[in-house]
Amino acid sequence: MREENGRATADSWQTQPMPWRVTLVRLNIRVPLEDFRAVEMGHIPQEMEDHWFMYCADGHIRWYRSWTGMCVFDATYKVKGDVVTLRWLAINRKGKLFRWKERRCDTNIFLALMAQYCKQ
Repeated sequence: MREENGRATADSWQTQPMPWRVTLVRLNIRVPLEDFRAVEMGHIPQEMEDHWFMYCADGHIRWYRSWTGMCVFDATYKVKGDVVTLRWLAINRKGKLFRWKERRCDTNIFLALMAQYCKQ
């Protein structure tokens, strides 16, 4: 379900909370607010081949695997003037699925997902 303004919300998809076992990565990445607008709208998968659901709320960008509803990435951000600063990235480390990955690889996956929505 989307809000009236078209944004994806926590209720738009069946999800699970981020587990306590995470890796934290400091990002400190600045993005022009204008480029961040598409991220704020979120993403609701429209077909089975789309593996991600994402929404923004309360200074967090949360990315979930669409099939399982498992939270993979939870990034904090702050808006100040016309700049958004991505501050911290929590990466899921629960279970075998996420334990083997390296911090750099995971961060790059998150950044690639974000790049799809930030204006090029």
